[in-house]
Amino acid sequence: SYIIRVPIELEEVTGGTASTNRPDARSHAIGVESAKFPVIWGGVQYLYSGTADIVKNNGAFWNPITDTWKAMSSNNAPTARYGVPAMTDGSRFFIWGGTNGNTGLANGKVYIRVVDSGPSSPSWVSVSTSNAPDSRADYGGCVIDGWFFIFSGADGTSFRDDAYMFNSVTDTWNNSISTSGIPDSRIKPACVWTGKEVIVFGGEHNTGNALNTGGRWTPGSSSFTDAGTWTSMSTVDAPTPKDMFYCWTGKELIVFGATSDTESTGGRYDPNRDIWRPISLVHSPSPRRSRGNNDRGYWTGSEFIISEG
Repeated sequence: SYIIRVPIELEEVTGGTASTNRPDARSHAIGVESAKFPVIWGGVQYLYSGTADIVKNNGAFWNPITDTWKAMSSNNAPTARYGVPAMTDGSRFFIWGGTNGNTGLANGKVYIRVVDSGPSSPSWVSVSTSNAPDSRADYGGCVIDGWFFIFSGADGTSFRDDAYMFNSVTDTWNNSISTSGIPDSRIKPACVWTGKEVIVFGGEHNTGNALNTGGRWTPGSSSFTDAGTWTSMSTVDAPTPKDMFYCWTGKELIVFGATSDTESTGGRYDPNRDIWRPISLVHSPSPRRSRGNNDRGYWTGSEFIISEG
């Protein structure tokens, strides 16, 4: 059984009663909620008053046991941005690309020791731009055995039809990932690592239409420095959400989202059999759209949890 629940809204940073060092209100924050010390960084504060929105380049750790916040170091921090998927390998918090509200970015930083040392002594380290991707935001991203995988995305109307991997230990990029058979370019796709392949699915095409297509990338070796291969995935019974929440359960990719303001959709994909099955919409949350790649949804081991949208 798959249960969809709606937790406290973390992107608006209202979780926790402690106010000291708590980040101010923002949307599209880059957050890692599954870490020992959850992290929130960046994002944008929409003012809706005719004045310029405020894009953030700060953040904080939250300790759920003591309900306290500790500000992240601002020394050598990335420039303000949003539209970046949240990715951590357990000790490094990776930020690449995104947008400052006016233009796409082609730079990034790694925050070292996010989880293993907690918020005690982390630091920002610059990411190499040699062989790095072009500027882009709202790309698909996932972590593969310590590597950070980037798929597609866009800089304004320029959609990217490529993929890259970054090794934060050696500070090197793999820019040789095959584009033969790569899925169409898109923004805000689901992107997960299954343990043997990357699955990318859905998202929004440059026409503005939602997609129900995707693909599977298999690395050619455990070094992840090769081109690998892309294969297609079935679209039979695949959902077509405009935006989506998603997670990997260990066996299936689950997606849930809205097709309109009044209708929701969802599905679960089994890569071993290359088939889609529907998920029940009985008692499901009202139709909602995610606010970017950070609204992934989370798998607890028995339940699929989504945020408000």
